[in-house]
Amino acid sequence: TQLAMTLAVTSLMAQEQGGGNGAVLYLDSENAFSDERLAEIADRFGVDRDLADENVFVHNIYNEDNFEPAFKEAKRMIAEQQVSLVIVDSVMSVLRNEYQGRGELSARQQKLSQILYSIKRMAQEFNIAVVLTNQMCADPGCTFTNDAKKAVGGHVLAHLVNLRLYLRKGRGEQRIARIDKSCKHALGEATFELSAGGIMDVAQ
Repeated sequence: TQLAMTLAVTSLMAQEQGGGNGAVLYLDSENAFSDERLAEIADRFGVDRDLADENVFVHNIYNEDNFEPAFKEAKRMIAEQQVSLVIVDSVMSVLRNEYQGRGELSARQQKLSQILYSIKRMAQEFNIAVVLTNQMCADPGCTFTNDAKKAVGGHVLAHLVNLRLYLRKGRGEQRIARIDKSCKHALGEATFELSAGGIMDVAQ
């Protein structure tokens, strides 16, 4: 969520400043979006607070049925104004709550596949970047470490995204981002920090 909100602010900035020069659609299924946090990050990047508030459009996702209307609204907004980024935070939260137990796993994965294909079609149709956040769970099948984790969503989610980052905790406020999948970048990792102004490079 910290990464998503930092991206939301920087996407508002001009392209010559490294931004996307457009509005942001933020689909929030975890009730984690914070206007106050957005304002703090905007201050750090020199983005006017009112500009950020008026150009980051938040849609709350309460259940699986909210996704399709949200995508239709997103397409309408993208067609009518300049939108640089769509964020889904997170793609699995609602589905984990509505589909529980192994007996419902197949139905959950089918619904996830439908949602992901809708997102991918939207990204391709409008040539727009889409960022999905996800959750982690314990991996009892891994015996090589005492704290084994894996991404929720299984192979469906793993195969339908073009770039997959795995984030883990480092020392203090540091976090480590590792590229687990990319069709354009070499696999590798980088360290960053959480700050009052969002994510930032580690101080040397």
